[in-house]
Parts: sequence; C-alpha cells; structure tokens
Amino acid sequence: MKQPLSTSHAWRLVIASRNFRILFTAELVSTFGDILYKLAIMWFIYQRTGSAMQTGGVAIAGLLGTLLVGFLIGTLVDRWNRKTILVVADLVRALLVASLVGAMLFADQPPLWLFYGVSFALSIVGMFFGSARSAAMPDLLASETLLAANIAANMASRMMGVAFTAIAGLLIAWIGPEWAMALNALSFIFSAVWLLWLPSLAATTPKAPRAVTPKAIWQDMREGIDYLRLSHLLGFLSSIVIVVNFGSALYSTLTPALVTTVLNADPSVYGLLSTASLVGGIIGGLLLQMVGQKLSLNQSISLGLIGASLSALSLGWSTWVPLSLFLTTTMSIALVFNQMPVYTALQQETPSHLRGRVFNLFGMIANIANPLGIALGSALADQIGVQWVYSIGAALVAFGAWRALYYHKPQPDPRSEGALL
Repeated sequence: MKQPLSTSHAWRLVIASRNFRILFTAELVSTFGDILYKLAIMWFIYQRTGSAMQTGGVAIAGLLGTLLVGFLIGTLVDRWNRKTILVVADLVRALLVASLVGAMLFADQPPLWLFYGVSFALSIVGMFFGSARSAAMPDLLASETLLAANIAANMASRMMGVAFTAIAGLLIAWIGPEWAMALNALSFIFSAVWLLWLPSLAATTPKAPRAVTPKAIWQDMREGIDYLRLSHLLGFLSSIVIVVNFGSALYSTLTPALVTTVLNADPSVYGLLSTASLVGGIIGGLLLQMVGQKLSLNQSISLGLIGASLSALSLGWSTWVPLSLFLTTTMSIALVFNQMPVYTALQQETPSHLRGRVFNLFGMIANIANPLGIALGSALADQIGVQWVYSIGAALVAFGAWRALYYHKPQPDPRSEGALL
C-alpha cells in the first residue's frame, strides 16, 4: 500500500476536487437528517413498546433488505449511470420517510409493521445510494490518495455531525420524533437537487454491457463472486468483519435501553452518546493519519478491535454518564483504525467495473450475521440485562482482533498491484 498523505495534503485534495465537494456536501446534509431519523425512530419505538426486541426489529428489517437483494443491486450499479442512481435514490427515500411521518402525525396508533416495512424499503434504496457512491468515489480521486481522503472526509463529516447530534436529542424532546423525521425527508430532497451538479458517472467496463436478462445478470454476478473468491485479501477481511459485526450487532440497538435502564437518563443523554461517538471518530482520524504509515493493515485492525472490545465491555457496566461518554468516545476512536483501512483496501483492490458487485457482496458476507446478532442481543437484553449482552459482544470483537493479529500474509494476488498487508 502506498504511504498515506499528510492530513493537510489530504484536505487540499478534497477541497480541490469539485465533484468530491458536491458529493460530500450532499452527504453532509442528508447525514443531518439521518441522525435525526435514527435517534427518533429508535426512541419512538422503545418508548411506545418498552421492548428492546421490538426496537431491534426496526434494525433487523433494514438489514434484511440489504441481505436479500444487496448483490443484485451491486450488479445494477455496475450497469447504470451512478449519478442517476444517487439522485433517484434520494428522492425515493424522501417519499418513504414522508409517508411514515404522515402516518405518525395522522394515525392514532401507527402499526409496527409500517415502521418495519419502511425500514426494509429504506435499506434497499439506501443500498443503491451507498453502492453508487462507493463505486464512484475512487474515480474522483487518485488511488494513492484514497486512504488520506477517506480519513479527511470522515473527519469532516464527523466534525459537522457533532453539531447535528448534540442537538438531535433535544430536538426530539422538543418537536417530537415525527417532525424530526420530517426534517430527514427534506434533507433527502436537498441532497438530490445538489447532486444534479455532478457530471455523468457511468460505470466503466472493459466490454460492451450485456442485455438486461436473467442470464446476463447472473453472469455479471458470477464475475463479482469469482473476483471476491480468488482475492486472498478480501477473503481475509471478510472472515474478520463477519465475526466482529455479529459481536457488535448484539448491542448495536441497545443504546435506548442502556440510557433508560443502566444510566437512568433521558433522550438528551442518548444524543450526547451519539455526539461522543462522532468526536471519537474525529480523534481517531487524526491519530490514524499520524500513525497509519507505521501500521500494516492487520496491525491497524487488531489495534482498533482490541480498543473497541475493551470500551464496549466497560460501557455496558458503566452507570456514570461522564464515564459512558468517555468510553463511547474511545470505542469510536478504536473503530476508525479498523474501518478506514478496510474500506480503503476494498476500494484499491477492486476494478471500477466490478466495484458495485464486489462491494455489495463483501457487505452481504460481512453483515450476514447482523440480523441474528440484533435479534439475539435484543432478546437476551430483555432476559439477562443489557450489561451482559455488551460483555458477550465485546468478547466476540476481541476474538476478531486475535484473528487479525495472527493472520499470515498470503502470496500477493497476481491481479493486484501488490499486497496491501
């Protein structure tokens, strides 16, 4: 892997790229709405039902959509103009959220299946957006700048997100979850309009695209499967992420229960914990930029997962809000050391015409255990308590760190420019 650029140089590259600025600004606005939506819907469901399992059901519905059709979406992203996908996906998501807001405002008791259904649909449309964005971004920047640019963009997004999340809990308490989600719908509309300034982002392919038939679609899918199957690097990353994701999924939807039953706090603390996570991401980006050149990929992953495991274990048992905020911050710092290098390696390893398929297949493999983890964690939280679920999840994350630490470097993949480990 080429040496990461300095933080200042990375920022100059981000600012100098007009297309990157457009994409980043659109994401920034929609991120504000997403934060409100996530906090609002989780809080709304938990306050209505008082059940961690029912709250986790919303997240499970979202994950099922990506698992069922994620790979097909990646295949279509490799065929269609990625700018068109980005714009249409934002508009469709605005309509979906608006329909949910309408039901919450005008129905006395909106059925839970409606929340699950909208979450399911949003996950599918969001997969179109995320896949198109991920596939297009390496075409906007030189390969050697990707890690530095990813870190810089992540830091900037989190810095702005701090301001958004700091007031999200207060907004929900003030205007209610319904109007908070309405702001999310408006953010999608703004993002769609802003993305119209992007140039055409047609996927590049070394051969003429095949007709859109079941046989041709399957052949495209097989190309993505074969590439991922033969890549030693991506196979290693998949084996790590699937274990870690299952462990972290056990407690990923338990923050409302943690705030309510362990910390005995209100929605404002919920918002503060999310803010602490964003602050940790900023600090983590700065640290990774400084020491990333000295760490191999598996060393960075191991270091990050060890820190995340210890933080999650302590967070589950903390009853003091300041300590919980500190532990949330350290957990987010640690996760940057895992997430950013993995994301960048995936971008660098995969050719442009295969990114949609490979990214989504990798995501499906990595996240396949998430619904089970969320369901199991939510059920266990109602039976044995939130603290023990955090402990079990932390142990699995620690196992992932051990797996990464003792990974043996394979022979370089002949299709890549060189080993990334």
